[in-house]
Amino acid sequence: MKNLHNVEPSGFHKGEYVGYGLGKVWRIRKTQFGGWKWAAHVPQEPAVATRYADTLESMSSQIEKTS
Repeated sequence: MKNLHNVEPSGFHKGEYVGYGLGKVWRIRKTQFGGWKWAAHVPQEPAVATRYADTLESMSSQIEKTS
């Protein structure tokens, strides 16, 4: 994995990542939604829309820039 400034491996869930952006902590994991993609959601705030991306690099920029 590339060194991403706002995404790091989870210390609690093998194969998952934690992302930081928009003032929130995102749980990032692989999903089969529309083919294998990365999905990010905020567990503490179910109303925040889930984000999908093909790579962790694009997920990193999505959770950093979108609202």
